[in-house]
Amino acid sequence: MIPQNRILALDVLRGIALFGILMVNIMSFLSPILYINPLQWWTSTGDHLTYLMIDLFFRSSFYPLFSLLFGYSLMIFRERALAKELPFNRLILRRFSFLFMTGFIHVLFIWHGDILMVYAVIGFFTLPFLKMPPKLLLMFGCVLYLLANSFFAIFLALSGFLHLGTNEPARNYKLINTIVHIYQQGTYREITRQRVQDWMVEYNPQAIILLFFTVFPLFLIGAGFSKLRLLERIEEYGSKWKRVFVWTLLLGIMIKFLPYIFGEMKALIYIQDVFGGCCQAISYACLVVVLLKKKRTAKFFMIFSFAGKMSLTIYLLQSGVASILFYGYGLQLFARVSLLSGSILVLAIYGVQVVFCTFWLKYSFNGPIEWLWRSFTYFRFLKWKR
Repeated sequence: MIPQNRILALDVLRGIALFGILMVNIMSFLSPILYINPLQWWTSTGDHLTYLMIDLFFRSSFYPLFSLLFGYSLMIFRERALAKELPFNRLILRRFSFLFMTGFIHVLFIWHGDILMVYAVIGFFTLPFLKMPPKLLLMFGCVLYLLANSFFAIFLALSGFLHLGTNEPARNYKLINTIVHIYQQGTYREITRQRVQDWMVEYNPQAIILLFFTVFPLFLIGAGFSKLRLLERIEEYGSKWKRVFVWTLLLGIMIKFLPYIFGEMKALIYIQDVFGGCCQAISYACLVVVLLKKKRTAKFFMIFSFAGKMSLTIYLLQSGVASILFYGYGLQLFARVSLLSGSILVLAIYGVQVVFCTFWLKYSFNGPIEWLWRSFTYFRFLKWKR
């Protein structure tokens, strides 16, 4: 049973976002994705179709959704802490510190593509804005998102970076072969060294600036939605959910197709990610809300809520399982599995995780990492057994 103080739609959306994130992240475990052109790396028709599906419907669509949910949850945490007259500033400092430390360990020992440290740091920047009225929060977040990312897109277009490919063509075969060898057969120390280098490539200063002006406004928008109790009052908005779903889905697909129509220019790729992905994130959220209003489909979506309640544990487990499957200290499948097979593997991994969550939550109130997180936040060991 879902506790009364939990919001079913929030847990379901978080669980679905975890599946979408894994579908995108699996490319990083299958290949040196930071250094290659995916369509040149995977050459079969099945892999190309799989990449097209991931690019159009998954990539840059679920991190925005997760960012909105993070802002939504942050506001809930603040309001509940203040209602109980708890020291919110002290609690949130511990909460974000734990998240940052967990992300640091994640990068150092498991996978370079961690997002937890980014969320923790940007979360601190969000705190002063949480006192704003909901409509002002939404307006400020939306305007900042549109203006900042439009500026970056125009800058990319005017800077002359209008050449083919989302990644540089695979010209440095020696570097790529070295990376493949390290992840396939390297020692844990060699893999760790390469993992840190990959993290520095992915989170270079330019990328951090772009990421900040993508994630930070979404935190604000999510917090504004939370103040309006959007997910707690889904019945009040009636058919508006359906209309928003249709229009954002159509707009998102149109934007996502731009690089396929006009060429894979960096400016268009950026627009595809930040605007097309965000529209799709909103459309997916609206679709889930619509389906949750129907009893038959609501029963099916309940399974995602169990993963959503253990989102931090599941996120880390996904990386841990994938690293064991693909890296040299595990089954050494790196660069040996097709993208199509990898996407099927995602279904298997996530399915097992859902079963695990369902079983775990029968006996515990929280996932193991969530329990540690909450205990660290309140500086006392909380009850975890039911």
